[in-house]
This record gives sequence, structure tokens and C-alpha cells, in this order.
Amino acid sequence: MSKTTFYKIDEVKEYTKDRLEESLEYNPNYLDENDVHDIHHQLFNEDYYIIGTWKAEQWLGSKAFEVIGIIKEYEEDQFGEVYTVLSNPEMVVNMYVYIVGESILYDMASQNDGTSDNLNKDSLKVLKKVCKKCNGYGWTSDTTLKGFKYCDSCNKTGKVKQ
Repeated sequence: MSKTTFYKIDEVKEYTKDRLEESLEYNPNYLDENDVHDIHHQLFNEDYYIIGTWKAEQWLGSKAFEVIGIIKEYEEDQFGEVYTVLSNPEMVVNMYVYIVGESILYDMASQNDGTSDNLNKDSLKVLKKVCKKCNGYGWTSDTTLKGFKYCDSCNKTGKVKQ
């Protein structure tokens, strides 16, 4: 799947952060006991992100066809065909969030120690960095200037607020 800026990625990152923090409150060893594949499954496949057709339609808004295109590309790449019922807004939103969640978690894992199968508590710091200009979470790991980073969400260089 091609690298893209996902619709509502900041919202899904916030959801990811909240779910990871909940899991760590329940089990402080959660990140040590699960690899990124298991964590992705638990966060995005064991529960629904959105329940209800109306709520899903509102969430999709004018981006429904863009989201459907991302799902089609992902499923054709992964499975050779599309399994999501694309006429069901609730299924579309939940599959889309599954895909975005996978991208978020694998990006987090790759920023740790070069491996793609492990998360650690430093991984959560990536989700907590917020751009002061756009309030987005799209910070790259490369520091461009002392105390500054580049934000993928708004394409600006700026200070990070915690």
C-alpha cells in the first residue's frame, strides 16, 4: 500500500494512545508481552471503533469514496480481493480504522530500535507529541533544529508541545 496521509489520522492516533494507555494500566507488562501484530489485533480487531450506520456516515462525511479506495487497495494487496461490504458505512469505518491503526503501530515500532515487531513505552511518546501549529500528531523522528521537529500533518517545522 502506498504511503498516504490518512483521513482523520489524528483522531485514530488519539484512540490508539488511549487504548494503549488503558492496556498498560491494566497490565504494566502489556508491551513486553505482546508484539506489534498482537497489539494491532487487540486494539483494532476485537472491538468496533464506531457502532451505528448514522454515526459511521457522519464520520465518513465527504471522504467516503477516498476511504473506500484505501480499503480496496489494502484488501486487494493483502488478500487478493475485497472482503469488506463497502455498502455498509459501519464496516467501512471499522476496516479503515483497522488499516490506519496498523500504519500507526508499525510506524511507532519502526522508530524504536529498527525492529518492526516490538513496541516499548518510548513508543507512546511519539503519540503524545502535538504540533503547536495544527495540533496534529504527525511528527517525524528526525530533529531538524534543536527543539524543533517537522510535522507531517501541516508540513511545518515547529516546536512540539507535550
